[in-house]
Amino acid sequence: MRPIKLQLNNFGPYDHATIDFSNFTESKLFLITGDTGAGKTTIFDGMTYALFGEGTGERRPEDMRSEFADTNSETKVVFWFEHNGRFYEIKRTPTQSLKKKRGAKSDFDLTEHKATVSLMEVDDVLATPIAALGDKATVVNDHVKELLHLNAEQFRKIILLPQDKFREFLSAQSDDKKVILRQLFGTAIFDQFTDKLKQQQKTSDSQLEQLAFQRDDKLKQIDWQQDDIETIAPTAAEKLTLLSQMNQAMRIDLTEQENDLTKAREQLKVLQQRQQEGQRVENLYTQLTQKNQLLQEKYTQKPVIEKKKTWWQTLRWAESQREIVDKQQRLAKQLADESDSKQQVTTASNQLKHSQTVLVDRQTTLYKQKESIANKRIVLQQIQNDLLPKSRQLTKAQDKQAQVIAKIASAEQTNQKLNDQLQVTENELTDKQKQLADKQQIIVNEISLTKLTSQIQNMAERVSDYESRQSALESAELQAAKLAEQVTKSKEHQSLQLQKLKEQESLRRDILIQQLKQELKVGEPCLICGQIYQGQQHEHNQAATTTYADLKTAIQAVEQTERSVRDAAADLSKVMTAYETKLADIKSEKEWLDSRQSKINQTYEQIKADWESVFASFNETFSELPTIFDKVQVNKKTQLALAFMRDTKKQVTSLEKEVVNKQQQLQAAKEDLVENKQILVSQQQNKQELTDEITQLTASTGQLLSVTEYEQKVQQLQHEIKKYEETDNELREQLLRNENSQQEKQQQLASIQQKLAQIQADLTQEQQRLATVISEGPVADQAGFDELMGRLDQDPDEINQLHNAVMAYQTSIKSLTAEVDDLKKQIGNKTLPDLEKLQMLVNEQQASVEQQVADYTAKEAQLTQQVQIEYSVQTLQEQWAAQQSAGRDLFTLKEAVDGNNDKRLRLETFILRRFLYDVLEYANAHYIGVLSAGRYQFILSNRQAGRANQNGLDIDIYDQDGGQIRATSTLSGGESFIAALSIALSMAEIVQHRAGGAKIDALFIDEGFGSLDEQTLSQAMEALSMVEQSGRLVGIISHVSSMKQQIPQQLSVKKLGNGRSKLTLHIL
Repeated sequence: MRPIKLQLNNFGPYDHATIDFSNFTESKLFLITGDTGAGKTTIFDGMTYALFGEGTGERRPEDMRSEFADTNSETKVVFWFEHNGRFYEIKRTPTQSLKKKRGAKSDFDLTEHKATVSLMEVDDVLATPIAALGDKATVVNDHVKELLHLNAEQFRKIILLPQDKFREFLSAQSDDKKVILRQLFGTAIFDQFTDKLKQQQKTSDSQLEQLAFQRDDKLKQIDWQQDDIETIAPTAAEKLTLLSQMNQAMRIDLTEQENDLTKAREQLKVLQQRQQEGQRVENLYTQLTQKNQLLQEKYTQKPVIEKKKTWWQTLRWAESQREIVDKQQRLAKQLADESDSKQQVTTASNQLKHSQTVLVDRQTTLYKQKESIANKRIVLQQIQNDLLPKSRQLTKAQDKQAQVIAKIASAEQTNQKLNDQLQVTENELTDKQKQLADKQQIIVNEISLTKLTSQIQNMAERVSDYESRQSALESAELQAAKLAEQVTKSKEHQSLQLQKLKEQESLRRDILIQQLKQELKVGEPCLICGQIYQGQQHEHNQAATTTYADLKTAIQAVEQTERSVRDAAADLSKVMTAYETKLADIKSEKEWLDSRQSKINQTYEQIKADWESVFASFNETFSELPTIFDKVQVNKKTQLALAFMRDTKKQVTSLEKEVVNKQQQLQAAKEDLVENKQILVSQQQNKQELTDEITQLTASTGQLLSVTEYEQKVQQLQHEIKKYEETDNELREQLLRNENSQQEKQQQLASIQQKLAQIQADLTQEQQRLATVISEGPVADQAGFDELMGRLDQDPDEINQLHNAVMAYQTSIKSLTAEVDDLKKQIGNKTLPDLEKLQMLVNEQQASVEQQVADYTAKEAQLTQQVQIEYSVQTLQEQWAAQQSAGRDLFTLKEAVDGNNDKRLRLETFILRRFLYDVLEYANAHYIGVLSAGRYQFILSNRQAGRANQNGLDIDIYDQDGGQIRATSTLSGGESFIAALSIALSMAEIVQHRAGGAKIDALFIDEGFGSLDEQTLSQAMEALSMVEQSGRLVGIISHVSSMKQQIPQQLSVKKLGNGRSKLTLHIL
């Protein structure tokens, strides 16, 4: 981590202070000097607070807010630093009470603002954010710790070394050193490894116990045949062997039971087969009885069936004559149809003859119009070829002439309009040019306004500073009044304590006298004055009320009150000093405020005069400033003036554009006017040409009709001619069709006459054939035959129903007879069986089989369960043995890395001891020997403490002069400083060269050099120069004069009074 810049706002004694560490270009070593209490250490407080949100020492972040900060000023710290080639910006504000932004009635109408923080990565010029890394305290704090590998306490001990803290690391216990070194060297992984081994050991033991529990639990599930199983087989291995033997014996028993069960099943099968055969024979006897009964019922139905058979045969004969009857009916219908056709054809032939006479009359009438149609064709040809084209030409010329006349009138109007527009544009251009000149004259005063605005802004800042200090003065006066009250109270308290002291001293004296009196004996000398004591009346009764405990209490009370009196005097002195200092500060501040008020008034009068000289000619609300400086009013008028100037500039820009636009419009109008005049001349020429063309057409043809009239006449003539031709063609076609139709009708009539004669002959023949068939059939005459045919027509399906009934009867007789014969054949000589007895035998054998199956299944399930348990126990036993072996190795390793070894060192402490050894070796080679003139060398102690985690990181000193090893606690103040500085510098070097730990690019030392003699101080400066040459930033706070002379780059902190300090960079 390398600091780049620190900004403090209302933090400690600084209202606004910025420390740019990049300004130290001469070297990386710089000195911070200043009076005691001026705020030198506050610089490092700001760095610590920015990074970790903590203060240094006992001061909280809220306590770091400047006492002089008013309620409008925010306390804020911004710190920029570089780490591993990346640049970061961190901002923090503590919890603070500030004036409300809205609705505040006074400066003391406050609201509490919570602490804020933000961390972001920025570019190398610290101007452009790259990535936001957090805006919550926990997130930012964790991120900073992750970046630096340090917390606030470690930061103070390693990078920032405040006064009286040099020896903390040197004399710290091993546990404390371990925490710091762990972060620096990144060795937490070794401690985590140790803890992980311990956890693995616990897990291994737990798993071993779990395996044993599971194994024993499985064995408990066995139904051991022996009651004293624990005596017979006390171990799990012995139980496992016994279980295997039990399972083998059960397998043999199951084999025997399985053979018995097979035999029982075969016997059951034989019985079931006998039962099934008996049931089959019984079913055959039952079926035979049923079929015989059905056959007898069928024989009783035979007379009815014979009667249906006879009637079916009669209907069947009638149905066979259906062809003759149908043919007679068909011929009769044909004869009637042909007679109707003959009548229709005769009627149609007569109608055609009448139509022929009408068509001939119409054709004669039409031919009388033939000559008139010929004349109309001549007129139509004349109109189409001559009159209509000339009429169209004349109409077109007249239309063009009307259009040209309209264009001439429009061009003349446009010409007048363009002249008017040209005049208006010229007038507008003149006005805009005048307005532009006036506005440009106003802009001339912009520079003066800018200068005045800057002066007013500076004036406002001075007034704000004046008002802020005036407010601070009022606050200081309130504080002085409070201090005056405290002085009065302190004096009263001191007076009360003095009075109390007198009373307690008198009481102590009285008790002491009483005690002395109790020691006196009559006739013996007094131990104090030597006189012989004569005794007094009632002395013993009075002395009896006073004891040594009373005397002791009185003496303690006097001593306590004396301390209170001294404390009261000290408090009074402290308050009086603060009160007098505050009065002096108030007086000094009032003098400064009076001087500043006079300068402000003078400056404002000059600004007013300059303002009026600029804006006197403007009749605006801002032309004059207030008589007395009013920040709000002056700012308002300034803003109005600036706005007026901005508006004027915008108007000038707009007017310039409008002038250019008007000039372009004027030029365009002139061009449009010239173009319109050319169009007017061209249209006048067109008008004359068209007039000549119309005159020529009228002279050659005389008066012509309009095109519409000619077109209507053409359409009328064409319609009349077309209608004549269409009527002629239509009459010709109708006459032709009528003649053809008459010939067709004559042919149809002859054909119909022939068909009628043939049909009549066929019908007579079929009637004779039917009479012959009836005389030979089962009916008596034609009437009987017609009745029979009517019965068939009424119920066409009756013949089929009769046939089906006869056939079904015959089929059922044959089927039943065959079935009875088949059943008798199947029964043969078999008798009816005893089914009840057979069922009883089957049931008995079935019950026996089921019982054997149940016994076999139960024993098989028991064997399966015991085999599974045997396998599970065998697996668990093997796992337990393997886990036990691995656990022994793990326990040995865990004990070694956890400090249970001959050196009593945990693994991480052993590693850190190696790193610390490298640090001490580096310090011996580069620093401690040089700083102590070869007297001291560091030694890593081998002392062992009571616990493993307290060992291994203690540091001793080998003294060359005495030839002995010494504890660091025996070093003097200067020696301790040299030793601690050597370790701190070496730590930075060793960590710098390790990739796994924090990278330290800075070292800050707060005081500590005052305890060094001149030679040691010179040696310390050499060591610091060595570090600075490596590129690290080294900052030192010291009052030592020789250091001020040796370090040219210095930050000077100077008190300004009222709790303020000023920070100045000096390069000597």
